[in-house]
Amino acid sequence: MTKFDSLLEAEYVQTQSQRNLSVARLLYLANCCFILGFVAWDVAIDRNQALFTLLVRGIAAAFSFGVFCLSFIVNLKNYTYLFSYISALASHLAQSIVLISLEQGLVYGTTALTFFPLVLVALAPTSRSTLSVGALGFFLIPNLVMAIAKTDRFLWLNANVFLVATCLLFYILGMMTDRGRRQTFLLEKTLEQQATQDGLTGVANRRFFLELGSREFQRAQRYHKHLSLLLIDIDHFKRINDNYGHPIGDKAIIALTELICRVVRHTDIVGRIGGEEFAVLLTETDRTGAECVAERIRTAVTEMRLTMGGITIVFTVSIGGATLTADYKDMQHLIKTADDALYQAKGAGRNRVVIAKNGYD
Repeated sequence: MTKFDSLLEAEYVQTQSQRNLSVARLLYLANCCFILGFVAWDVAIDRNQALFTLLVRGIAAAFSFGVFCLSFIVNLKNYTYLFSYISALASHLAQSIVLISLEQGLVYGTTALTFFPLVLVALAPTSRSTLSVGALGFFLIPNLVMAIAKTDRFLWLNANVFLVATCLLFYILGMMTDRGRRQTFLLEKTLEQQATQDGLTGVANRRFFLELGSREFQRAQRYHKHLSLLLIDIDHFKRINDNYGHPIGDKAIIALTELICRVVRHTDIVGRIGGEEFAVLLTETDRTGAECVAERIRTAVTEMRLTMGGITIVFTVSIGGATLTADYKDMQHLIKTADDALYQAKGAGRNRVVIAKNGYD
């Protein structure tokens, strides 16, 4: 599994854990209602054992309700499926004891054993092994109870045929549910990436960069923080495409992106806002800091050598920048100032940095 896959898996598990917590709470209450809802059925089947089965049902319902209350006190996000499984397993055990205790209980009520495993499918299983252990638990508990009670061999055989079918169905539905949710999650992430990331470089696209930039602009204005913007443009990029072809031009853009991301901090925002034009929003950075970062990028680009197919590519960049002051009305105003500075850098011969002289300093 790649690093990206691992991060995606962790995000999926976290997302499902948050969703499952509310579903699990409904499951705990459903357990209580289901277990207690058949008290009248116990009386109708075997009045003599109804008091004992009521006690068993009461204990199981109290356990499930206790887990329900616990979910509001303790952070169970990472253990939601485990607690839900334990709750369902306890209810499954109680139901098995009830069916064995009642006269002809197994004949009339074996189908009740399907409720707990099949309702549990509503939660996203964490893995195939989780499903396997879950199915095994739902199969073994009734058999253990029947073995202790020395159940008639014919009833035992019939119950096991039913249990095998139920556990197999639980396993298959669990796999299908988890697979469907994973596909939906991956589709949502793909659409999100397409909407926010540049397809070639992986950094923020123009629309998403402007969205993030507007948020940072408002935050910096509200709390009187420094904020600087750099616009970076590859000099004579058309020549690279014309002389070496667009695939080489794409590799140059990717190499520049990787270089920028290495130079700036992880808190800064990098975006591709044009064909060969990039924008970098430097948080908590004044004019002096912005100029320092811009020079580091410019110098690193001039020293960079791209060798592809026996061809060595060398190129430079021009950088324009601006630093936030109280005079700026919005993000577009800051971009306009940085763009003017970039135009000056290009007009002065390219391969240079021009930062507008309007910072806090």
